[in-house]
Amino acid sequence: MPLKIIVVGAGLAGLGAAIALNRQGHDIEILEQSGFLNEVGAAIHMAPNATRILKDWGCNLENLQPVHCNKLRLWDHQGNLIRTPVVTKDAQEALGIYDEWLLTHRVDLHNTLRDMAAKEVNGKKPAIHLRSRVASVDPEAGVVTLEDGTKFTGDLIIGADGIHSRCVSSVIGGPTQKESTGQNCFRFLIPVSKMKSNPLTASLLEKMGSDAVDVFASEDRRLVVYPCRHGDLLNVAAIHPSGADSSARESSWLDSGNLDSLLETCSAFSPELREMCRLAEDLKLWSLASRSPPRTFIRGKLALIGDAAHPTLPHQGQGGAQSFEDGAALGALFTPECTKDDIPGRLELYNKVRYGRSVTVMMMSKVSDDRRGQMLDELRTYVPDAELPPDMFSYTWSSYPGREAQQLLQATQWLCEACNASFHRPEHYQRHIRTHTKEKPFACVEDSLARHHGTKHEHIVPNGSTHTNERRRVAQACKQCNLSKVRCDGQNPCQRCQRNGADCVYQSPQKRNVNSAATTHSSKPKRHRGTATSQNWEPSLTTDQQGDGRASAQLPDNFVLPPSPTIHTMTQLQPISPTVNARSVENAEAFGIGSHLTSQIPAATHESTSALFATDAMGFEGFLGVDIDANVLSNILEQTPPSNGDLNDLWLASAETEPSYFSLNTASRIPRPFPPLTPTAVAEIYRCSHSLETDEAMEPRRYHPTAINIDAQLSFPDMEGLSMEQVDEENFAHVNDVPATAVEEVHRVARIMERTPTFPPFTELRIPPLPVINSWVQLYFEHFHPVFPVLHKPSFCTPGTHWLLIFVVSAIGAQFSGLPHAQTCSRAMHELVRRQSVHLCENLNVHARELWLMRVFLLNLLGLRYSGERRALELAEVYQALPVTVARRSQILRSIVSLQKIFQLELPNTQKWQIWTLDEERRRTGYAIWLADTSFSTHFDLSSVVRDDEMQNTLPQAEELWEATTAQGWATFSTRTSRNKPLTLEHITSDRNWPAIWSKTGTLGKQAIIQLLLNAVSNHQRLSGSPSFDSSEVNEDLRRLLELTENEEALCSTELRVCATHRLMILYALMTNNIPKVSLLPTVLKIKGRHLSEFDLGKLADEWGAVSHQGRSAFFYAARVLETVRSHHCAHYCAPVFFFRAVLVIWLYSSLCTPQGHPTPATEAPSITLRSPDWGGLDAVEWISTGWGRIKLPGIGDIMTGRGRSRFLDESILGLRTLKYWGISRIYEQVLTRLQAA
Repeated sequence: MPLKIIVVGAGLAGLGAAIALNRQGHDIEILEQSGFLNEVGAAIHMAPNATRILKDWGCNLENLQPVHCNKLRLWDHQGNLIRTPVVTKDAQEALGIYDEWLLTHRVDLHNTLRDMAAKEVNGKKPAIHLRSRVASVDPEAGVVTLEDGTKFTGDLIIGADGIHSRCVSSVIGGPTQKESTGQNCFRFLIPVSKMKSNPLTASLLEKMGSDAVDVFASEDRRLVVYPCRHGDLLNVAAIHPSGADSSARESSWLDSGNLDSLLETCSAFSPELREMCRLAEDLKLWSLASRSPPRTFIRGKLALIGDAAHPTLPHQGQGGAQSFEDGAALGALFTPECTKDDIPGRLELYNKVRYGRSVTVMMMSKVSDDRRGQMLDELRTYVPDAELPPDMFSYTWSSYPGREAQQLLQATQWLCEACNASFHRPEHYQRHIRTHTKEKPFACVEDSLARHHGTKHEHIVPNGSTHTNERRRVAQACKQCNLSKVRCDGQNPCQRCQRNGADCVYQSPQKRNVNSAATTHSSKPKRHRGTATSQNWEPSLTTDQQGDGRASAQLPDNFVLPPSPTIHTMTQLQPISPTVNARSVENAEAFGIGSHLTSQIPAATHESTSALFATDAMGFEGFLGVDIDANVLSNILEQTPPSNGDLNDLWLASAETEPSYFSLNTASRIPRPFPPLTPTAVAEIYRCSHSLETDEAMEPRRYHPTAINIDAQLSFPDMEGLSMEQVDEENFAHVNDVPATAVEEVHRVARIMERTPTFPPFTELRIPPLPVINSWVQLYFEHFHPVFPVLHKPSFCTPGTHWLLIFVVSAIGAQFSGLPHAQTCSRAMHELVRRQSVHLCENLNVHARELWLMRVFLLNLLGLRYSGERRALELAEVYQALPVTVARRSQILRSIVSLQKIFQLELPNTQKWQIWTLDEERRRTGYAIWLADTSFSTHFDLSSVVRDDEMQNTLPQAEELWEATTAQGWATFSTRTSRNKPLTLEHITSDRNWPAIWSKTGTLGKQAIIQLLLNAVSNHQRLSGSPSFDSSEVNEDLRRLLELTENEEALCSTELRVCATHRLMILYALMTNNIPKVSLLPTVLKIKGRHLSEFDLGKLADEWGAVSHQGRSAFFYAARVLETVRSHHCAHYCAPVFFFRAVLVIWLYSSLCTPQGHPTPATEAPSITLRSPDWGGLDAVEWISTGWGRIKLPGIGDIMTGRGRSRFLDESILGLRTLKYWGISRIYEQVLTRLQAA
């Protein structure tokens, strides 16, 4: 049955969508506010991605009166040709396309679309209602209300009402806000005959020809010139800064421009170009305003297209083309067989096809092509995994939205290779496939009906009883219902057969003959196998026979036999014999998936819910990426329909039980035939996931490589235009200025690598100028050095400092910069450092043992890991062992020189200082490498490379020694520390005298102490031979360190930023020590997605709230983690990670310990607000101990309600946005945003 579709707006987008949907046989009504009386607009590009769609719709392109565009040329403002970026024929051949690039008048295009819409297709054509101004749109009900009160109701609404869209307001839930780009555009037409009659412009016209788009550019403005109307008209767009000019209306084609203003705007251009402007006709002034795209193009029954969805400015000439792509995608998705029930799924596919690409084009169209890189950060706030297209022409011209939509639609269909029948639902495919394998076509082994299986058999409660349900069970379906695959009531005749006048026949069940004894009882009704396993089931009790093969005794009617253990639910699992697992794994490995399943899926029981969530199967990586779609897997491994339970259920259900273990049937089992394994199913095995569609992009380590020139940051933004005042604001003069030779060396090696490429070349190799590099080095020592003092500041940027070390320090400093495009430049710099460090090692292997190179590896690894780039994080994983390996080879993890002997040398203080500095550099580099390596475990749940017992070097010395700027200053401090006993990790672990050790070591040493305790908390590893740490002892040790840190803050004995960082690390360790052993994000997603049974949810709630005070302690310390990050300058790379995990802890506690699991605290319970400085005082202590109290967070209120959790997530998202220093916070922000929207 055709859908009733309402299209709001009859512009290019609306007419295009109406044409595409009308061709699919749907009933289309178009609501247009105008009367189609005004000729609006000027010329327009029709790139190949647009013309191919028009041809698919049956458009005669000659009706557009087009000019075929053969090239794009770039000229300077005096009319000198610079280059020809695009030659159409060459680009078409390179892309393998042969669709035309046309230049036409917008009015001609619109009239052509109107004529196409007026033609009947299969007896239908869209109905257009003119002068119908929309007042409101209800996307849920599918109702459009006009200003005169008329209402139109449809199955689907297409919002094509432009940038001032009412439909957008319905999607975002509020009014739209336009954003000025700071640019205006004069648009005008000139008859070519007029140009030819003027001597000045005639020569210009001859130079340009009539088959190209010509761009004349000065520093801040451009003239874009191209012909239309078969070459009789010349279209000109003069794009320029708006300045103080406020005369232009935003996004309007109708405002007349002033010729004098146009001439003044183009005063710097050549006389020929100024004369061309003087000939302008129909001059319009247009403000290039835009607005942010909505977070989704769909809501309810409403889909946005065109400028309503992605208002596109003219810099890429893709506005009309993107509108047509939207219509083509809708036409491909809403096929004639699409029903009302299919609409939500089809809209989701539309959003998936169009959102990322169209928003990318929209963002790239805000600026000229040479400045596209500036838009990447803004683009990623809407499309998290977006990358900068290397070339907008190839990116847009090679787009096939209709084909992509069809492929997605087909991917959601199930195709039978035996008869080519297709199915939109996997359960329909499952039923059908059994008609080929000659099996019983229904999935339920209890009573042969599949429809009620999910409601009747998947709600078994732990005591073995079932929930009440009014649907009565029937033992068998009649033949007619069986063939039709519909519900049968089991009567003879059944109601369906009576209603249809059909013969109702019940066939005898086709059962396998087990033995002669079983045959003698064939006339008696037999109990079929159940769907759950009783906790108290004994193998000796069987339905049909005992283990010796004889018939079983008749049991009383009121005796309930336990169901078979062949099929399981997650809450009633029985132990599986090793042979079962072995056989199942063997079967799985035949299809290439065994390694995933055996390593990722644990056996779960009621008694081990904690173990279930602590396993790798529920890990950060495993939950989001390794699950196999139950529908696909069940096709291959088991002949039962897929369940909606946990992946564990699916695996256990697919295991064939051994007859020797379960004595339900002593005869050997007859293997059942597998359904046809299609290539599509095989592809699905490796592609599909149980997680939500958006989960794939959530986790920072989820990286899907495409092309290197798209994934990698291979373009440096232009940093040349910055004023010295801007640069000097970030120059804190901590160290000597960067020498010019350092930047020259970077340039030199980069040019060598570009000439003899080992890596794909950079598209724009514009190394930042020396003042910018210098200011970023100073930013490093201003922000990052205090919390990670691995470099010796007094000797940095001296002649002995290697140029590549200076460059990587500058790359990290750029992450703290406020200069435009600094973060983008930082990513390109880290990529360049990675390449040049490898190049230096390959060509001069002697560098591989140098201390400076270890620190280059280390700092670049940190920059890659926390930059927020998924590819960079994967590279950091690949290079994880590199600094560790070099450190081992150079033995910097071991103590080589005795500190006591250095202090006792009879040498001048200057020489002793140099020797000590070199030794301390080695020591600090070793500990920094160990800290960075262990953070792979604590931050990303990966294995670390360095064992704790490998750290045999002594702890770093105090910061007062390390920061001493002269030998004399160092000597005065060294006399006080020379008597200190050198301490290693092994010493401090055995002594555990943390307060004494804390004051004797520096910042990195203190972080090493905290990391040791955090390793013990996380069960990461411990020193061989050292005593194991009890959780309560670790908790007490951490609290003592927290007290020491707070005392240091109060006395200002240590820099406050350093104290705040140490306090953050200690609070995080305390939080981690009190968390029930679960994987945070997977558990949050399972709760949010309602993937847990009530039993498992209750078990988790007990662990977090009622059974132990640890959940409340974790909540308390998580709140302190958030406060520390928000109220202090936390420049350490751990800050965004700890902040994110603290948010998850608070959300989990609030979700699990709500009234569903525990009674609400009485109103007389004290109201406790967790805020500094007292953090709730004694009431908070009482609440942690007993749970008595009503807990609140500042600015949030009651966190234990759904509204409080929602507000808390909003505040946390804003908090992550303030952490601008490390890009990984953007990914965590996206996770919370999707969690909030789920």
